[in-house]
Amino acid sequence: MPGPTSARLLIALAVTVCGGSLALFAAFLFLGPFGLLDLGFSPGGTLIWNAALIVAFCVWHSVMVRCFGSGIRSRHNFFTIRSTASWFTVW
Repeated sequence: MPGPTSARLLIALAVTVCGGSLALFAAFLFLGPFGLLDLGFSPGGTLIWNAALIVAFCVWHSVMVRCFGSGIRSRHNFFTIRSTASWFTVW
């Protein structure tokens, strides 16, 4: 079982990563896009690229929940798969 040092290190890492991401998000809100990556898409190409990213995210999330989440569902009864309108219901 991990000791208190491991727990404190994990907490410090989580606070650092979360704080850094919040600071970058705040900078984005106040300064605008950074322009780090310009793919040179037309407006239509940008929409297609965004749609492809959304589909990829949804597919990957679905794979994670169905394949890798089975251990969590078997140990804890947090999720139930339903055949109704919603796929998952959080209890």
